[in-house]
Amino acid sequence: MFFGVRGSGLKTQLRLLNEKYCISIFDLKDEMLNQLTINKSQRKRMRILMRAFKPKELNEEGQEIEDPEIQEESQDFDKKLHEISVLTSLLTPLNEVFINGNFFDVEEEQIQTPLLEMLQESKRLPELAVFLKVSDKNLLSRVFDESKIKAEYNRLLDELRKKREEEKKLAKQQALLENAEEPLEEEKAEEEPEPPIEEDPEAPKLEEMLAEQREKFLKRREDDLAKIDELVEGFNAANVPTLTIEADRDINSVFKGVVWDLKGYLENRENKLEKFQVINVPEEKVHHYKASYHIKKSRFGEFNALEISYLPIVQENAFMYRDRLYFFENEERKKLAGNEPLKFLKGPEIPLDINYKPAIFLIGKPKSGVSSLAKIIEKNLGVVRVKISKILEEIKENFSKLGFEASQLLKLGNCPNEEMCVELIAQRVQQRDCLERGWILDSFPQTIAQANILAKKGIIPNCVFSVQLNNSEIKARVKETMKEIRSEFEIQRIEFLKKKQEEAEENEELKKKKDSLQDYEFEYQKLKLGYDSYLLHQRLMKSSVEITNLENFYLYNYNNVKFLDGTLSKWGLYERVFSNKDDFFFNLILLIVFYLFRQRIISKRLSNKDKCWQELWF
Repeated sequence: MFFGVRGSGLKTQLRLLNEKYCISIFDLKDEMLNQLTINKSQRKRMRILMRAFKPKELNEEGQEIEDPEIQEESQDFDKKLHEISVLTSLLTPLNEVFINGNFFDVEEEQIQTPLLEMLQESKRLPELAVFLKVSDKNLLSRVFDESKIKAEYNRLLDELRKKREEEKKLAKQQALLENAEEPLEEEKAEEEPEPPIEEDPEAPKLEEMLAEQREKFLKRREDDLAKIDELVEGFNAANVPTLTIEADRDINSVFKGVVWDLKGYLENRENKLEKFQVINVPEEKVHHYKASYHIKKSRFGEFNALEISYLPIVQENAFMYRDRLYFFENEERKKLAGNEPLKFLKGPEIPLDINYKPAIFLIGKPKSGVSSLAKIIEKNLGVVRVKISKILEEIKENFSKLGFEASQLLKLGNCPNEEMCVELIAQRVQQRDCLERGWILDSFPQTIAQANILAKKGIIPNCVFSVQLNNSEIKARVKETMKEIRSEFEIQRIEFLKKKQEEAEENEELKKKKDSLQDYEFEYQKLKLGYDSYLLHQRLMKSSVEITNLENFYLYNYNNVKFLDGTLSKWGLYERVFSNKDDFFFNLILLIVFYLFRQRIISKRLSNKDKCWQELWF
């Protein structure tokens, strides 16, 4: 917020600051007076409406008599409280702005509450108060315009001259009427030369006018300085930093001084807040913080945060910044980083001791490409792909009681119920590979009941990717896939028949090949059953409702669903996962990638930096 005596060039400096930093200017006095006028007219209109119709009263001259009930404010109207609320409404939406806080020449009828009191009551004190002052000599050279006073002096002389001429004409006319018999020559002889108009007793004095205006400007300056001194004292009492700048130099020199004094506030604003996150750590407490569960080392480890290559490792000069410990070579380096933490300590890297495990759900209609996308993510990110059908196929290796019960059901041709499936998944995600690498659940859950059971078991995903694809597109894809499977089977069959005719081998070998062909035919029939148009249609009709319910369930409860366009290829879907860097889910996957990158870096310790990044980015 800027203040300045009239003649200090306040508006010029604000305009130059606006041009340099592209920060808008807010004239507080004009904006507040305008808003108060608008509110006053609205209250007056409301009083007219509340009073209802009343005939106008006229005075003797036919003019309307103002109704005091309309013109005067109501008894319960608190003007001070209203002014504070107006100031709050004006300053609340402002972010970064230069405020012209000059409240000179404001009548008490317009604003009766002092500016500093309004700022304190509204809790809108400025970040910095800047005051511009100027000496008497420079004030007069800038504001005191002698040419205007001379022009006013000449205007008054012309008016007086015209007045005297009119008086002279009237006097002559009166003399002619009274002395008509006297000859004209005698009148001319009696006429005497008139003195200059400047010598007239009623004539204005130029020196007096100039002295009066100088005195007026100097008195106004003294009043402005008194108000500014009062504001400086008030801001200091309110712990608002103040800055007083002498504006006796030329405009450019004053502007350079203003920019230099405001550099710490305008060009390093982000670090002003971040500096409060820096906490000094004494040397004797470093070991305590290192052993703490909540405080961890930074990405620089125990090395110097500004010069990582510096040896030996120094831990005497340390501070804590956002729950991370940073170590420095000496106190000077420590102070440098503490004053600008965003410049020296903030970066795209994350700490190496991050303990983040991805947990992702992939859902979608049958044959929409969910499993293909899951396989690509598993291959490129190294996460464990968990699929209920795969768990059931490997049930023999599960020696738990639950695994035995599930295997018995499968032997009888029955499928495990939803509770058993969820329990099998819960056991799978608690295995070592899932805990170390994270996991992605493929095509599960499929119903709201399964989602509720998962939530009760504490299996809640970081994010849910839902592949969107309409039924007609799925059926068209399935038709093309069946053509490819059928053609592949025919090629295999023809190759087998050719080899059977050409080769003359033992019966056992031929029988073995025949068995292999029968196995392939069995696989083909199994695939054909999965792609059957009628069964697929029934599954799609049922899953359409269930997938929508699942999306709504996770959106409403966790707001962690991202929709993917299923019309893209499997690689297009994979790219879509990483498409929007402003998206929460992108940042989530990015954390997964960095976590996995860290595992690869630690395990391989590649010396070639280019080779390392080439491998990390696949």
